[in-house]
Amino acid sequence: MKRFLAFLLALISVLGMFAACGDEKEPAANNNTPITPIQPEEEVRTYDTAVQEAVVAVAEAYYARRTFIQYEDNPLIKSGAQLRADRHKYSPEDATKQFTTYSNCATFTFDVYKEALDLDIVAWTCSRLQAAKDMHVLTVDKKLAEEEKADMVQKIKDVLQPGDIVSYLKDNWGHAMLYIGYEEVIHCSSNGGVGGSYNMASNTEVIDPAGGIYKMSWNEFFPGGKHSLVDMDQFCIVRPTVRHPDAAPNEKTINRVANLQNIYVEKTSSHAIGMTAMPGDEVTFTFSLKNSRKTDAVIDIVEKVPTNSTYVSGADTVDGDNLKWSVTIPGNGGKVDVTYTVKVNADAKTGDTIVGDAKVGGVEVRCQPVYIGGSLLPFEQEKIYNAATTISSNATGTALAKEIYAAAGFGCNIGTEAEIISSIYKTTTRAAGHFELNTTSKYMNMLVPTMYGGYLVYTNTGLYDGNRTKAPMLSQLMAGDIVVCKEGSTYNTYLFIGQNKAMSLNKGSVGVLDVVKTRDALFSTIGHDQFVVIRPSMAY
Repeated sequence: MKRFLAFLLALISVLGMFAACGDEKEPAANNNTPITPIQPEEEVRTYDTAVQEAVVAVAEAYYARRTFIQYEDNPLIKSGAQLRADRHKYSPEDATKQFTTYSNCATFTFDVYKEALDLDIVAWTCSRLQAAKDMHVLTVDKKLAEEEKADMVQKIKDVLQPGDIVSYLKDNWGHAMLYIGYEEVIHCSSNGGVGGSYNMASNTEVIDPAGGIYKMSWNEFFPGGKHSLVDMDQFCIVRPTVRHPDAAPNEKTINRVANLQNIYVEKTSSHAIGMTAMPGDEVTFTFSLKNSRKTDAVIDIVEKVPTNSTYVSGADTVDGDNLKWSVTIPGNGGKVDVTYTVKVNADAKTGDTIVGDAKVGGVEVRCQPVYIGGSLLPFEQEKIYNAATTISSNATGTALAKEIYAAAGFGCNIGTEAEIISSIYKTTTRAAGHFELNTTSKYMNMLVPTMYGGYLVYTNTGLYDGNRTKAPMLSQLMAGDIVVCKEGSTYNTYLFIGQNKAMSLNKGSVGVLDVVKTRDALFSTIGHDQFVVIRPSMAY
C-alpha cells in the first residue's frame, strides 16, 4: 500500500509539471508579474585623461551628425592655404536635417579641439600639420623601404593615444584623421570615406554629396589598408596637448560627457525651410532626442523665450522667460520629440530674427534663425510656386523668371544674367585672382546679404568674403529667389520656388516644371566663378 501511495504521489507530481508547462504558454489573466528581459551590458570605454575623454566625446558627437556634414576644401587666399574664414562656426548639434555644414579633414580636427577644449590648434592643410613639429610625437619624412615597415607599424601602435591626429602626404595630396582609441578612427572625408579628393595643384573645390564624417578601424593605417601610413611619402602623429599641456575640458564638454553620451539631439523650426515669419505668426520649435544607450536617460532642457516673440504653449514649466522640460528617453534607440510654440511680436521688424537660447543636458543646442519679413509673404511664396508649376513658356533664364513673377502678380525688375553679373562684380575675370563687388550697382538693393560668392570676392578695402562655404546660405534661400551663376562664359539661372525645390530656367518651361535641384544640391553644384542670389521683392 505504501508503495502504491508513493507511486500515486509521484504520478501527481509529474502531471503537475505538465500542467505547469501549459500554464507557461498561456499565463493566467491575473498574473501581473513583469518579465524583465536580459539586456546586454553597456560598453564602457575608459580614457587615461579627462582631455582624451573630452576630445573623443566631441568627435563622436560630430560623427553622429555624419549625414549632415559634407566635405569641402579650405578657401585658397592669394598665395596659399589659410584658416577657414569662419573657424569653428558650428558645433555638432548645429548640423541637422534642416541645415548642412561643411568641413574638411584638417579643419574637422581643429573643430573637435576647439569645441572640446577651446584650443586653437593648426587647422590649415595637412602640410601645415606636418610643419607643426612642436606637436609631433612621431614624424616620418621619407618613403619607407620594405625592411623598415614592420618596425614602423609597431612604433605607430605603441605611440598612438586617443585624441592624436594622424596626418599624411602622398603625391601632392594629404589627409588627416583623429584616433579615438579602441583601435578606431574618426575623420572627415569624401569619396565614401576613402579620403579627401581636393586637388591641391588645380585648386579644385570639392563638395561631395557622399562626403561626411566617417569611422573606421585603425587597421587601415597598416599595410593593405586604404590609408597605410608606411606606404606614404611622409606622415606624422600630432598630439596638440604637447603644445598645450594645461588643456582642460570646457564646461560645455563636461556637460556633454556627463549627460549626452550616446544621446543624439537636434533642434529644428517649423519655419526653417524657405519661409519667413510675419508679426502675429506662430512658430513651433522641436527638440528631437534619440537614446542609443541600453538604459533609459533623463535629460533636462532649458530654453529662453526666443527674441522678438512671445511664448504660447508647450513647456513643462514656465519661469519668467525660461522654459523647462525634464524628458525621459527610453533606451535601445528610444526617441522623444519636445515641441513648443511662440508668436512673432507685433513690433518685430523686417530683417529681425527669432533666435532661441537652449541648453539640453547643459549643452547649447541651436537651430537656424527664423527670418522676419524681407521677402514675399508665405501666401505670396505659394503664388510663385503655383505659377512656376503651371507656366508654359519658351523663355529662358531671367526672362522666364520675370514671366513667372508676372503670372504670380508681382514685379521683377531685372535684366539679363550677363547684365546682373557685370553690374554686381567690378572684376569678372577669374584669371585676375579675385572679384570685386560694385557697391553702386542697381542690383545691390536686391542682392541678398551674404548670398553671393566666387573664386574670391574682394571690395575696395580688401578681402570681403573669402569663404566659399555655401552651407550657411541654405537656410536663407527663400521662395522667389533667383540664383544667377557664371562659370567661364556660361550662365546658368535657377529659381527657388519653395518646398525645397529649385527650378532650372536654362531650358525654358513648356507646361512642365523642370525641377533639377533640391536646395542642398543646388548650392553643392553651382559654378564658383561668380554667383549671386537676387530677391526682387527687396526692391519694392
